[in-house]
Amino acid sequence: MAGKPVDAQTTTETTEGTSDTRQALKDALGKRESSNNYKAINQLGYIGKYQMGAAMLTDLGYVKRGTTNKGLSDPANWTGKDGMTSRDAFINSPSVQEKAMDAEIDMNTRRLKKMGVVDSDTTEQEL
Repeated sequence: MAGKPVDAQTTTETTEGTSDTRQALKDALGKRESSNNYKAINQLGYIGKYQMGAAMLTDLGYVKRGTTNKGLSDPANWTGKDGMTSRDAFINSPSVQEKAMDAEIDMNTRRLKKMGVVDSDTTEQEL
C-alpha cells in the first residue's frame, strides 16, 4: 500500500464502503489494542476491540457528557444510540463497535483536514 495516494474519498469513506487503507488501519488497531477482543475491558476502563474511552464515546454520542471511563459501568450514562444502553451492550455488539470505529476515523479525518494537516493530495507515505 505504500505510495498509494490517499484521496478525500478514501479517507472519508463510511461503513457503506471500506477502503483497503481504512481496513488495514482498523486491523492494526484492533490487534494492538485488544488482540481483536470485542469484550476487552482494560484496567483503565477502556472498552472493546478498539479500547474506546468515555471521551471518544461521548464525542460519538454513545455516552452522556461528563462520563468518565469508570462511569461507563453505569447504564444511566449511556444514551441509547444504536441500542447501546450499557457497557455490557457495547462490548457484546461487534457491529456497533465497528460502526463507532468508522465514525471515529471519519471524525479524526475531518479534524485533520480542518487543521490543514492532511488534504486530498496527502499520500500514505506522508502520513
